[in-house]
Amino acid sequence: MNFLISGATGFIGQQLVARLKAEHCVKVLSRDRIHAERLLGVPAYDWNYRLDPVPTEALEDVQVIIHLMGENLGNGRWTEQRKQEIYQSRILSTRKLVEAVALDERYQGPINAVSPNPVQYQEFSETLGNVLHRPIFLTIPAFILKLALGEAAVLALNSYRIEPTKLIRSYDFHFKFIQISTALENIIQKTSLKLN
Repeated sequence: MNFLISGATGFIGQQLVARLKAEHCVKVLSRDRIHAERLLGVPAYDWNYRLDPVPTEALEDVQVIIHLMGENLGNGRWTEQRKQEIYQSRILSTRKLVEAVALDERYQGPINAVSPNPVQYQEFSETLGNVLHRPIFLTIPAFILKLALGEAAVLALNSYRIEPTKLIRSYDFHFKFIQISTALENIIQKTSLKLN
């Protein structure tokens, strides 16, 4: 598949590009094309989301866009100014990507690219423990999260049920892993092979 990733030089983006480029064609959007190409080893396109439209050549033959760009949510408390920066960095860049994609007649409307079987944090921890054959104690009391993160704690504490209905019904997409347990087993197996 052909992927276009924004925010690819961040922690998650780097890991994602490293995994995807082994089996797929990956391109990235970055504020610093040269740095992104050197760091990631894939083609990069300059994009200042505040000033520029998405480069049309970056969108050529793209089948999947993964949008990770935006102010770091964990960088300090959410003051009013910080909330505005977080909001603007996501809304403006997303709007420009949506406008660019809207010109592609292959797809219509929003598509939720999420798991068909989402899990909450507790179930994730229990499943990870089962896969590793040992208990996992990853719980953090809610009041500590609220003290440390302020309003940002809602991201960790609340549950959101989003389903990929359109992806499955309209585009006949097939997930490689339907359950979190098989996805985690695959990750652990690949990690173990690399360590040995």
